[in-house]
Amino acid sequence: MSRIGDDPRNREALRNPRRSQEQRKGNGLPARLDDRFVFKTFRVEDWAQKRRLYFDAPRELADLLRQSRKLSATALRRVFNAYAPFARRLAKERTYWAEAQERFGHFYVTTVVRQTRRRVIPELIQDIFDRHRELALSHPDEMLGLFRYVTYLLCYYGDREERGD
Repeated sequence: MSRIGDDPRNREALRNPRRSQEQRKGNGLPARLDDRFVFKTFRVEDWAQKRRLYFDAPRELADLLRQSRKLSATALRRVFNAYAPFARRLAKERTYWAEAQERFGHFYVTTVVRQTRRRVIPELIQDIFDRHRELALSHPDEMLGLFRYVTYLLCYYGDREERGD
């Protein structure tokens, strides 16, 4: 009778179970966000750019995330719910810009980075915030634009019942 460690296929799994598990499942997501989902500004006047920003890009990104099955609607909703309080206060001009910047930094570290390291959300979600962080911290309108982008991503992603998982 052989032991599990004797089989060469199982040796790698015993050495690094997480890596082996990921290899079996297949990640299904690119390591970095495609440039078509990254924006230089969220303050656009042209209708074609607005359409791409608020309709096309979030829908395509939601489809990509949905196909990978690496993100639950609940996890995405938690990211949104952590962002929403200070973004809404900023939109209603009930907070100072410096306070909103500080809260964004706190949100980024405690929600986005932490949940990515815990493997609750895929690295692609963190990459959305990484690639737009400086932009969001540059102006209140940009921070609110990123919030709208995440809002539309959540809407297109849908709930489990809507997706048919």
